[in-house]
Amino acid sequence: MSDHTAGYRMPEQTERLTPRSARPRGSVDEPVTSTMSPISIPRTDEPPASPAADWPSLRGQLPIESLGPSVSNGNGQLGGLSNGQLGDHSQGQLHDHPRARLGGRRGYLVKGLGLLGIAIASGVLWWAFRHHPANQDVGGGQPAGKYSFSQAHSPLRDSDCAGHSYGATKKLFERTPCVTLVQTLYSTTVHGTKLFSSVSVVQMRNVADAAKLEQLTQQDGTGNVSDVLTEKAVIVPDAPKSLADGGFEATRDGSVVTIVESGPAVGEHASNDLLKDVSQDALRLGGATAIGS
Repeated sequence: MSDHTAGYRMPEQTERLTPRSARPRGSVDEPVTSTMSPISIPRTDEPPASPAADWPSLRGQLPIESLGPSVSNGNGQLGGLSNGQLGDHSQGQLHDHPRARLGGRRGYLVKGLGLLGIAIASGVLWWAFRHHPANQDVGGGQPAGKYSFSQAHSPLRDSDCAGHSYGATKKLFERTPCVTLVQTLYSTTVHGTKLFSSVSVVQMRNVADAAKLEQLTQQDGTGNVSDVLTEKAVIVPDAPKSLADGGFEATRDGSVVTIVESGPAVGEHASNDLLKDVSQDALRLGGATAIGS
């Protein structure tokens, strides 16, 4: 024996067993009495609990797809459950359900169509505002004023201002040529009297030249830009042959000078004050005359 068992003594059996061969034939073995207490196994008629019972809070709340696959993924994860999380989302959030994602896309589509409709409506309003400003008559396309004018013909354009003027004004244009000249004849009726106004818009090269032209036309006996009736550029049945002896007004805006001469129709009579007032109101037509060209 080894050193560890040298001092060990086997206990003697206190009971000797009688060999089976030494026992009388027909004898019966006595039952061996066990000292262990019997184990009581309670019976129950209840079926085994379902695995889903472990998560009662999930019943009726999560789609089946959100539980992930029902097989192990190699990391001890079953059914897509890992570390108390559902699915494989690293932030402990649930996977987006396909129907939820589809609903989100539809929501974005509806919002996009709404924004597109607003943009189209805004564009239409902007177009309407640009084409029908508040300070213009919608019917005639003219800035609102005291009198209502009708355009007798299309605007006439030319770059030879000296050829369409007389007196000292003609000499001014010969020294300092204009850029362009646009002229239009308008008519209006005041208290039953028909009046005509010739509107001439002169574009000079610079502000200084325009100021000289405006100052010259304001003086008597210095000539002027010839009106369209004097030059017979247009023929209107009841219009006078010339408007040179009627009402006169002129104004300047930067390098642009607008000149208006007004007179009554053939057989009509109007005071100088009325003709001057009509000419003053017709100055607002200068912009429409230039744009209409």
